[in-house]
Amino acid sequence: MVMHQLARQVAFFRYLNRTFIYASCRTCYTRRLLFSSILNQLLHHAGNDGHIAKRCERPAEFVNCLRDGVTDLINKLDDSDEQCCSGTMIYFVIDSMELVRKWDRHLEITSMLFKLYGILKMREVGFIFISSASLDAYHVGTGFVEPVQVHFPDYEQEELVEIFKKKHASENPGLYRNFLNAGVLSSFYRATSRVDELWNAFSPLFQKYCEPLSVAGLAPAEDKAQKLNLYPQFKHNIRPAINEVFKVPSYLEIEDNGVKIKRKLADAEVIEFHMPVSTKLLLISSFLASRNPATDDAPLFNSTSDGENRKRKRKVSETSKLRTDIAEEKLMMKGPRAFSLERLLAIFHCITVAKSLENEGKVEDENVFARRAEVGGADVLLQLSTLCDANFISKGGKCPLEGSTWYRCTVGEEFVMQVAKSVPFPLLRYLQKQF
Repeated sequence: MVMHQLARQVAFFRYLNRTFIYASCRTCYTRRLLFSSILNQLLHHAGNDGHIAKRCERPAEFVNCLRDGVTDLINKLDDSDEQCCSGTMIYFVIDSMELVRKWDRHLEITSMLFKLYGILKMREVGFIFISSASLDAYHVGTGFVEPVQVHFPDYEQEELVEIFKKKHASENPGLYRNFLNAGVLSSFYRATSRVDELWNAFSPLFQKYCEPLSVAGLAPAEDKAQKLNLYPQFKHNIRPAINEVFKVPSYLEIEDNGVKIKRKLADAEVIEFHMPVSTKLLLISSFLASRNPATDDAPLFNSTSDGENRKRKRKVSETSKLRTDIAEEKLMMKGPRAFSLERLLAIFHCITVAKSLENEGKVEDENVFARRAEVGGADVLLQLSTLCDANFISKGGKCPLEGSTWYRCTVGEEFVMQVAKSVPFPLLRYLQKQF
């Protein structure tokens, strides 16, 4: 259907003997492909077939290249006999504009495309935007001149019958007309009148319509279809195809389904984590590194600092409470902190040693468990890569001084609490003020 629409538009401009450049946002699904397609067609019209247009990622670069290409093409048309009686005109046809809204930074692209005529300031250039969405969907408040809107009404049923008959001109148009008149088109027309959507819906239905002919060993033909009276055998396929079959459950069925849903929710609360204990500890370490400031690492993980670093409790005033609340809101807006690999490994080493000491209950064997953690730490980078691939940890840029990679923990507190319970690990003991 896309190729058919393209052929009609190309034939229309060729019939008018106009120079045009066509680009579809469906095939050119990124800004780079769209810019390259337009610039390459400009080079082709200017007679530079052997050259390849410069790759443009930014709209400013594209506008500069477009201005140069249009100037060269206008000079070529003025020097040749291709000038029309109404003057030299170059039309840029941008099809499927509604798809641009799904791109990254789409507001910048749509604003630039609508303002190209005002930016170029060339009378010889015209822009035609084809879209299934209204112009209100593209208003981004950038002050572009509103283009002239041309609304094309939907097809009537008789027009759709003629369109589909022409498409099946080589494949029994009479049989296909009987298929459309057998209640198929009238049923689907209430939902949509788009040719591409109807074409996709009619293709499998027409095969089911012709199944009795193939079973009987007859060639598809209009007279044979009338003799077999295919519609009574086919009509039960129409409503399921347009999703018009609805089932209203009884009260008992709703009650039974509610009990089943409650059981599923109760089972969903019991979460199993199929990952090694060391990987769970590494995930907990990344969560602590993202939630706790780096200045709190030493008081938390230094076993001898409980009495020395403990500050005397002071009476908290209302002003300090307000400042604390504001600081916590700012931290919540910023999200998880970024941390370095060295800090992650240090926290992982500390909690691994603490976990080993807790299991054994012997402080004198600290060096033994520390060496055991170091042996297991040889696999830490591989576990970190696995957590990054699972989107539990993300890379958050690089250090401006050292150039090393920073990381962020992307999982929530509830998820990490479940992981800590499965180890088990006292997460709340090491967690500072929560957001």
